[in-house]
Amino acid sequence: MGHEKQRAVRELATRLEAMQKALAALDGVLEELSAEREGLLTEGQLFTKMLGQLREPVLTDLDVDLMISLPRGFTNFVTLLGCAEQRWLRARDVVKSTWERFQEVRKSVERTKQLQQELQSFDAVRQEQRRALEQAARKAREAGAVRQAAERQEGMISELEYRAQEARKVSRSRAVLELACCKEIGTHDLMREKSEQLEILARRSADDSGRRHKGQDEESGGIRALTASLHQRTECVISLLADIENLQAASAWRPSSVASQRSSVAGSETTVVKEAVKGAFGAQLRYEELERRCSLTEAQNTRKAKSFGAELARLQAELTDKSTRAQQLEKSLGIS
Repeated sequence: MGHEKQRAVRELATRLEAMQKALAALDGVLEELSAEREGLLTEGQLFTKMLGQLREPVLTDLDVDLMISLPRGFTNFVTLLGCAEQRWLRARDVVKSTWERFQEVRKSVERTKQLQQELQSFDAVRQEQRRALEQAARKAREAGAVRQAAERQEGMISELEYRAQEARKVSRSRAVLELACCKEIGTHDLMREKSEQLEILARRSADDSGRRHKGQDEESGGIRALTASLHQRTECVISLLADIENLQAASAWRPSSVASQRSSVAGSETTVVKEAVKGAFGAQLRYEELERRCSLTEAQNTRKAKSFGAELARLQAELTDKSTRAQQLEKSLGIS
């Protein structure tokens, strides 16, 4: 649109320049015609004066009588009349030619008037074109300003439309907004309660794990003491068995009753030793099982503590977000 206006303005300027050149040429022709008109008017005035003299001669009747009464006056008078007739004929020819020239001059004057009218119309057109050119230039300047203003207004309109859309999205009643605010506050309180519960659970799990570690340490200490005592008893039993075998070898010559009694005692002692060894192995197995359970419990407690910590951090972040949103909603609603 701007390029078309610029091209139209350039074409208008070119036409205006050509018309100005034509008007300058017409001004020169008009000056020449005006000078010729002045000369013709002066010549016409002279011819009018000459016609007046020929039409109304200065001679009177008394002059004619006196001229005739003079000797050879009649001849002179006839000669004078002939000369006057010739002058009149020449004057008539001059008047006729002057009239013809006057007609030509009138035609040229009419042409000049037409040219003057055309010149005036050209002047009017030139003024109009100048005004149109100035108006076009002003409109071009205004168009630039209007284009900038239109761009600014388009930006403002788009921003207002965006704000209107946002306002339509949030265009709910005050009661609904207050209800949403109350819900947010309730959610905020619930999240706070959950976070406190998780903190309590985390502390409890930490205390339980500490007590469990302590109990396991005590239990492992008892198991170690039991194992040590079993080892000592086993060593004592082994030493007793060795002494019994030595005694049996030394008293092989004694009577069979005494030998059978001693063999029964040795069998009972062997049974006790076997039971003691079996108990020691069972205690060892129980200790290993308890130690394995303790490691599994520690791993589970560690995983639970990590999950509780992550859940607590997530709930705290969500609680902070909910608190911020609730405060913003309260500010927007003007609720103190």
